[in-house]
Amino acid sequence: MVDIQSFTINPQDMATEYKGSAILEILEGELEYLNLSRLKIMALMIEAIVKTQTICLWKLCEVIPSNAKALSINRRLQRFVSEVVFNPLGLAKIIVRLCGTRDKVYLIMDRTNWKLGNSNINILMLSMSYEGKGIPLFWKFLDKRGNSNEDERVELLNQFKKAFPELEIAGFLADREFIGEDWFKKLNELNIPFVIRVRNNFQICRKYKSQNIKNLFRRLSVNEYKIIHRKRMVLNVPLFISGMKILDKENRVDYCIVVSNVDHDNSLEVYRKRWQIECMFKNLKSSGFDIEATHLTKHERLNALLSVVSIAYVWVVKVADKMVQAIKSTKTLSHGRRPISEFRQGLRELKKALFISNTISYKDYVQILSYT
Repeated sequence: MVDIQSFTINPQDMATEYKGSAILEILEGELEYLNLSRLKIMALMIEAIVKTQTICLWKLCEVIPSNAKALSINRRLQRFVSEVVFNPLGLAKIIVRLCGTRDKVYLIMDRTNWKLGNSNINILMLSMSYEGKGIPLFWKFLDKRGNSNEDERVELLNQFKKAFPELEIAGFLADREFIGEDWFKKLNELNIPFVIRVRNNFQICRKYKSQNIKNLFRRLSVNEYKIIHRKRMVLNVPLFISGMKILDKENRVDYCIVVSNVDHDNSLEVYRKRWQIECMFKNLKSSGFDIEATHLTKHERLNALLSVVSIAYVWVVKVADKMVQAIKSTKTLSHGRRPISEFRQGLRELKKALFISNTISYKDYVQILSYT
């Protein structure tokens, strides 16, 4: 067996040589608290996650170049996820630098969860909007089922502000789970502009009378929207309201109603960015890296694994952006969407390049990881 400290990259393997140096260029500059051996393992894990489209450690072993047996490699990976503790601020800085974000940013918050045996994996995630895609920045594992509370949400927002004091928050977007009088007041106190969807049965105060919020929009036609440029009392907080009459999946009349502490020209258009985090979760799960495939349940180990996955995810997003820029026109289907998402296109292309290293596109995709 090869000891973990001597686990090195074969210099004759050009694919590994290029990938390792490119990823290590970033990791060494930002993750100074990790020794070179662990940084190399992290780099190889990132490559393997893209190749296998999973975070199952046994499957990663099959594509990691080493003379050691699969059992030995698996033990090294298990040791990595059990011993390495990532600084969330440092990791987020890597991601933001890769994306090249320098001024304003939209933040999106949501939860994802799944069940493994008797264990509930419940993750509160704060992502940023980048080129029409959600990018994971900060997350928190919840020791419970169900919704997050105000303190847990504020913890993630404070981490963002501490890591990026120079970045202006253009807007905070969230779904109907993230509502409440104290929460709205807290966002105002933190001076964070927000657009949050509310339930149709919310009661608002108008002319000293209480009324159902959806009554403001019941006279609209389907897909017609209305913006109210005067604040109304929502949960005892003065907010702007916008809404649209829509049809749900069963073709029944429904409403999409959002509240905001800022008078946007069209808050509903801003709120549409929230869907990016739903697509991000899908790409981290069934359409991408299958994070639910892990049998890990300890939060510390899951955090280490998710930290590695986040770098792989951003790499795929950057490759997808490069592909879109190179293609002048993209074919769409009758419903207006592409036959395959940009992320899955980028994942296929990068996966192919990682298996075949002697291509121009491969070297271009490696260069994407460079800050220069």
